[in-house]
Amino acid sequence: HVLVAGAEDVLQGAGEAVAGTADKHGAHAHLAGALDVGLHAVAHHDRGGRGLANRGQRRLEDGRVRFQEPATLRAALGIADADATAANWQTLRDALPPDGSRHELLDGALIVTPSPGIPHQRMVVGLSRLLLASCPADLEVFFGPLDVTLASDTVLVPDLLVVHRSQATGATLDGVPLLAIEVASSSTRIVDRNLKLPRFERAGCPSFWIVDPIDPSLTAWELRDGHYVEVAHVVGAQSWSATLPFPVTIRPAELIA
Repeated sequence: HVLVAGAEDVLQGAGEAVAGTADKHGAHAHLAGALDVGLHAVAHHDRGGRGLANRGQRRLEDGRVRFQEPATLRAALGIADADATAANWQTLRDALPPDGSRHELLDGALIVTPSPGIPHQRMVVGLSRLLLASCPADLEVFFGPLDVTLASDTVLVPDLLVVHRSQATGATLDGVPLLAIEVASSSTRIVDRNLKLPRFERAGCPSFWIVDPIDPSLTAWELRDGHYVEVAHVVGAQSWSATLPFPVTIRPAELIA
């Protein structure tokens, strides 16, 4: 359920799961394993000559992961710039099929995920209520979709985020959030951990959480000397008291009750 455009760029951010791949076939095999799909589901080129916009719903309905070269993507969407960037991101996104999917840009690669289901949204609501109840006056809690521009070629959309109020005075967010949270689903959990977590780490985001609504759990990382360190993993009725970006106690099971 994820479409990734620009395979080589994404491979660089996928961590050890895709490290050390010298040839394209080997790289695809490693990434297919990292994303928990069969190699047959990974197509590096759009061999039929059809552009992304013409594939429509099929890219999500068949539940497969596909790659598309940035040049092929640009040609299909009529984008002349050298690469997909934050500057032309809105143009690129407007050209995609209006199917309700979430579109993100990671190191110049396009990630497309289906719209979330009820367990995902229930977790978002429960966690946002908890955070809002404890959030100090100088900080603000937002839930997606809200673009977070981490670099000229990276625009991500966390499910929840916490920022300084000074970062949210205009129409768009200014800078890196204090906390980014992803709610895992069957179509996103590998991408959240293998691609988005290291990208937020590189951007200097102080805290990153992944919460699971199916088997209620929370895993939290905090930035220490430029690298994420896992500081908590709690399941069910277990509790964890976070200190960053502000004090709050979390019991995963209560977030979906």
